Amino acid sequence: MFIKFDGTAFSYPITSVSVYGDGAGIGVFTLEKFGSQILLGGTFTSLNYVASHLATYDGTSISNFHGFTVAGGSGAIVRGIKAMGSQVVIVGGFAQGPAGSAGGAITRWNGTGWRGFTSSNITIANGVFFDSSNGRLFVGSSQPNMGGLANADGLVAVAINANAGIESITSTNATTPLSFDAATTTYSLAISDAVQNEVFTVVASESADAVFATVDGLSYAVDGGLFTLNIDAGSSKTITFVSESTDGSATSASYAIQVTRTAAPTTTTTTTTTTTTTTPSTTTTVAPNPAPVLRKGRTITLRSIATFAGLMIPARSTITGTVAPSSSRICEVQGVNVKGLKIGNCRITVRVRRPNGQQTSRTVTLAVRA
Repeated sequence: MFIKFDGTAFSYPITSVSVYGDGAGIGVFTLEKFGSQILLGGTFTSLNYVASHLATYDGTSISNFHGFTVAGGSGAIVRGIKAMGSQVVIVGGFAQGPAGSAGGAITRWNGTGWRGFTSSNITIANGVFFDSSNGRLFVGSSQPNMGGLANADGLVAVAINANAGIESITSTNATTPLSFDAATTTYSLAISDAVQNEVFTVVASESADAVFATVDGLSYAVDGGLFTLNIDAGSSKTITFVSESTDGSATSASYAIQVTRTAAPTTTTTTTTTTTTTTPSTTTTVAPNPAPVLRKGRTITLRSIATFAGLMIPARSTITGTVAPSSSRICEVQGVNVKGLKIGNCRITVRVRRPNGQQTSRTVTLAVRA
């Protein structure tokens, strides 16, 4: 699976490699030097009980590389690794990369956290190469129309740059559609009471730049350029879209949009003896599809997590939370808050206990990032 040749003979680089299950298909498919370490990518899971699909060898032991995890079941695989200074690009076949990644097949560590290639539209990749002379990343695949380009069959180039910006933001349900100008950073929209949400389409200026949305203190990776903001009738909510440059620098561009939903109308029914006034009930806010993102060293409330998980919270309810044992090093519950401890994915179960004793719960994944 992993051996070393010193110019004379082959040897095991470590005395013991333990793979959970020791089943068929375990293997290392790619290697890359990163500083004083060697990165290994492949089909292995729980290598030395700490690393799956991507591992770090420091000359002594195997460890996990910055909380790398993927979704994709037993077919997940890392086929290519490329180091670029403090950044590392990972390609392969997996349904979804680590926190911050948008889609599968290609993701990167930018030196402080995981990021995706928001508009890359690459679902499978077999190899990767970086041309430092022109700042382009070349990705090879068996996929046709890579990156949404009709002639990009099997090979596509992605620009790695320090530019961050948003080319366009469009709205679907607003009474007056959003008129976007890159020089204007704040906007206001209105929707009718009959519409429960506003759907935004966001396009980054650079095809590989990551885009995030922040609502009520929680951040979400904008996968596929679409984001749905749910709003109660008669209330306002502000969403902020941020574009981050692909080269790993701190360059970013931010745009804030306040959306106001009209209050539900009051209808009056008159009879010969009484007058009845009824107000339609508002629709409970439903959580957006992307998983919440928690900043390292900061906290968010259990109430915010429960709300975004779609749980109803009647008056005088009690909200508690429990972090999964496997995530105890990533985040922790502190009273009525959850604090991010280190970068990675944290699974937490929130419970709402109503005054009548009934209890509902839901488990969500918090992406802790810098």
